[in-house]
Amino acid sequence: MAIYGSTSPFKKKKEKESPFKWIPLAAAAIGAFSAYKGRQQANRFRRQDQQRFDEMQQAFESLEFTNPYEGLTNPYANLTNQMANATNFYSGLENEFEGLQNQYKGLTSQFTGMENQFAGLTNQYTGLQNRFEGMENVFEDSRVSTAAADYAREQSQQQQANLLSGLSGAAGGSGVAGLAQALAGAGTQQARQSSLDIAQQERENQRLRQQEQSRIQQMTRGEAARLDQLRAGETARLQGLTAQEAARIDQLQRSDRGRLQQLQAGEAARLQGLTAQEASRLAQLQAGEAARLQGLTLAEQSRLDQLMASGQFQVEMLDRKGQMYVQNQNLARIQGMYGLAAGNLQASTYGAQQAQLASGQATGDLLSAVSQSYAAGDFDNLFNSTPGGGVTPTGYETGPLMADGTF
Repeated sequence: MAIYGSTSPFKKKKEKESPFKWIPLAAAAIGAFSAYKGRQQANRFRRQDQQRFDEMQQAFESLEFTNPYEGLTNPYANLTNQMANATNFYSGLENEFEGLQNQYKGLTSQFTGMENQFAGLTNQYTGLQNRFEGMENVFEDSRVSTAAADYAREQSQQQQANLLSGLSGAAGGSGVAGLAQALAGAGTQQARQSSLDIAQQERENQRLRQQEQSRIQQMTRGEAARLDQLRAGETARLQGLTAQEAARIDQLQRSDRGRLQQLQAGEAARLQGLTAQEASRLAQLQAGEAARLQGLTLAEQSRLDQLMASGQFQVEMLDRKGQMYVQNQNLARIQGMYGLAAGNLQASTYGAQQAQLASGQATGDLLSAVSQSYAAGDFDNLFNSTPGGGVTPTGYETGPLMADGTF
């Protein structure tokens, strides 16, 4: 609503106006002006923050996120199998035992052609003679000897005669006759006994002589037969021992020759086997060592290939991680600035709102002060009268007073 200034006819003029009456109005005007400047500054700050926020929003929205790991290839995919063309060093090995000769194949029997050393032996008992053949009975011509009986009778007669001659003087004729007769009978008996004893002794001596002669003859012939048997047995034994020893020596010689031949063939076969075995072992060792060195070389080459592929992959991964880090850092920076701009915009917007409120309040205070001053007639001397009864301040055109304190 427009307010036009005029002088009230009902208001009395004061004698003298106080200069301090304009202080509230001036203060209100200064406050309104300061609030206006603060509002303009807050709006400028808000526009700047809005522009910065829009720039950060545009920068954030224009960010392009790329996957640094896209297109990453397997570094081990193109590795070559180093073992694919490995050489089998055992494929060309030859059987060193093939072609070995049987050293026992040509051995001959040393007992072939042996002669029977007992074939020509003669029976040494064939020509032996019976030493008891032709022996005579030494008892065949034995005789009864009467010489002993005759001698006994003569001795008895001589004894009787001697006895009668000696006793004839003592006994007389009749006594002598009886004595003679008795003596004759005793003598006869004695002579007869003596003859028997002598004959028996002679027969015994003759028997003993014949028995001893027969024993000696038997012993002689028996010893001769025993000696013949011993000579024939010793000859046969010596002949058998000679043939047996010759056969044993020949068998030993043949056995030793066979043993030596077998030892030589065995040693030759053993040396041949050892030579072939050692040659096979050396060939296996050489092939094994060559295979081992080849395996080490190929394994090392494969390891180096893997290391190089792994190193290249790690370098590529580090580069891609660096790209990801830079991208993340840039995103974090823009996000931080975007957030800061949003915070600043929010703060400046709040400040502009507060400045708008303060400016509105200051304008209200100014209007209130103007109204009070106007009501008090403080503006009466400042306006001139105009046709129609209105007054206008010097140097101003009449116009509507706006709500924000501007005309």
